[in-house]
Amino acid sequence: MLKRLFGRNKPVASPPLPPAWTGPAWQAPQTHYQTYFNLHLHNLPLDVATTALTAKYLYAAPLDPAILVQPQGAWITAYFAPELVAKVGFNKLAAEIAREHNTWLIGYRIYAEQGMDVHYFDRAEHVAGLALGQDELEREPLAPEIFAELADVRHIVPRVATQHPLDFHFALLHALGIQAADLTWVEALRLYENGALDGAQLLPA
Repeated sequence: MLKRLFGRNKPVASPPLPPAWTGPAWQAPQTHYQTYFNLHLHNLPLDVATTALTAKYLYAAPLDPAILVQPQGAWITAYFAPELVAKVGFNKLAAEIAREHNTWLIGYRIYAEQGMDVHYFDRAEHVAGLALGQDELEREPLAPEIFAELADVRHIVPRVATQHPLDFHFALLHALGIQAADLTWVEALRLYENGALDGAQLLPA
């Protein structure tokens, strides 16, 4: 009887504490973490690109000024006003342009100190993505072969474990031949107004 009564009050062992989360292994980003809303279209004539961007984005949400386009080698870069991005299906329309014009297209929304959402479209296919939010990396391109027709990016892909995904993103764009990718809308517009972006056009024209 005594054994049974005293046994009843035995302390229950506490479950082991989960290991403390120490955060991601990557270093702090070397690139300025700002808000970027940009597209990169591959191997399209400038007039074709501007017509496609106007038809898809500005028809859906008229705004002036809204998009700044600049040819950069084999790529055309489009910088978007945040007010426009807030009104449209940014990634959905980008996918439609890639499919309808049979081209490569890379689009990204990066929010200052919050996260990033990158999509890689090869014609009708969504071939890879890069998503980061709340210090967690949800997906990233791991196979350099994805980009083989554009450039040899084996020195970039896969990402080095210590490299911040933001730095990886812009390093990959640079390896693909895309320059001046890390311009915000305000920065791109200021450079355009100062005549520093060769061949750039402001949409709507």
